[in-house]
Amino acid sequence: MLLMAKTTTYWSDSDWPPWYIKEGANKGKGISDLTIRYFQDRLKDYDHRLQMQSIPRMEQEMVKGQNLICAADLLKTERRKKFAYFSDLPSMFTHPYTVLIKKDSWKKFSKKNESLSDFINRNHSLVDLLKNNKIILGINRGHQYLDNQDKIFKPYLDKKSPNIYVRTGEDVLSGLFSMLMKNRIDYMLGYPLDAEFELQKLNIREEYLALRIEEALNYDLSYIACTRSKEGKVIIDKINKILEDDRSKPAYREIYERWIGKDILNSYRRDYNKQYLSISPGI
Repeated sequence: MLLMAKTTTYWSDSDWPPWYIKEGANKGKGISDLTIRYFQDRLKDYDHRLQMQSIPRMEQEMVKGQNLICAADLLKTERRKKFAYFSDLPSMFTHPYTVLIKKDSWKKFSKKNESLSDFINRNHSLVDLLKNNKIILGINRGHQYLDNQDKIFKPYLDKKSPNIYVRTGEDVLSGLFSMLMKNRIDYMLGYPLDAEFELQKLNIREEYLALRIEEALNYDLSYIACTRSKEGKVIIDKINKILEDDRSKPAYREIYERWIGKDILNSYRRDYNKQYLSISPGI
């Protein structure tokens, strides 16, 4: 009996915590790491390999079309559709920016007689927070947090209001987080996944809270993409079937949820059930 050679699939790999984690206690347990492994385990008829590369290099390889390249977490764009097949359903439902505060300061932000539970579970208005002269927001100069941030921040920046501290530097998260730890600012904006990784690494997760904000309630959608070739179409069709069958299963949901903090986990699950599971293939 003649055995058919397995098609080699090169999965784009990186070093970008918490999506791809290459060292420490959580090595190999990043969101994209586990997503890749999930599909590798269910696509046994392929020879799966990891290939470290930047996004531009990955795109160049896809354009060449010589190898079957797949990525676990790409934004779908018209430009990329020219050289890649995308999964019909998103592979990831990524939580938008949140406000990060120290847990012991929550009463500075709360309403009168509000319980900690109610405070955590409601949405907060960034516009309203900025009106509070007793708390300081830290942001990085030139960083894009929100679609409408110019409208929100401009009145304060124009008059050099002390309500916003503008930091320069490329270490967007770590620099502001250091200031938050030292009480030089009272709150900052950040992706909850990035914050969760940093807090877990420092073993101080229980000392901080992530708060949902009304100005950032739209989730980002990422897709699996593979080289736009005959082989790419075959594997993406198989990936589509797996996503359709498994996206509601605990094993798939846990890949992302392990990096969502307990303070926003319930709201994330609610939105996942209501929004993500209602997405039809191809949308």
